[in-house]
Amino acid sequence: MNELSFQQQAVLTAKLFRLGHESEASQHLFQCLNILENRHKDVLSSAQMHQTIGLALQAQENQDWLGLADYLQYEMVNLVTVNELKLLE
Repeated sequence: MNELSFQQQAVLTAKLFRLGHESEASQHLFQCLNILENRHKDVLSSAQMHQTIGLALQAQENQDWLGLADYLQYEMVNLVTVNELKLLE
């Protein structure tokens, strides 16, 4: 089985948070962060990603699952995608 891209994993995780499956989604969130660490170190070290991860973790701490899902699916996916496109230039 192929490993999911960060974007695929983040969208799946966001969906789980939106459906109220916090426990399972939290495990997937850990996988998202591992993918960032292993495959996207360049974007992980950016100030924008640090800020976004901080906001996402704050949302998790506040049990704001919809906010966390939005950070994952829109903000973080966008940052990774833009970085991948820059690497192709």
